[in-house]
Amino acid sequence: MKRVMNLTRAMKLQLVKLKLNPDNWQYEKNTPEGLVLIHRVSGKTRTVKL
Repeated sequence: MKRVMNLTRAMKLQLVKLKLNPDNWQYEKNTPEGLVLIHRVSGKTRTVKL
């Protein structure tokens, strides 16, 4: 099972700029290409550039 972590304050602010609700997302890993997010309810994965 993958380890998911809570978002930091800076990550939450970036998600708000991307029009995503930070309460619905956790992150799996922070890569140079971007942030790999996992939706808390549906489990879908999404990669966003920060």
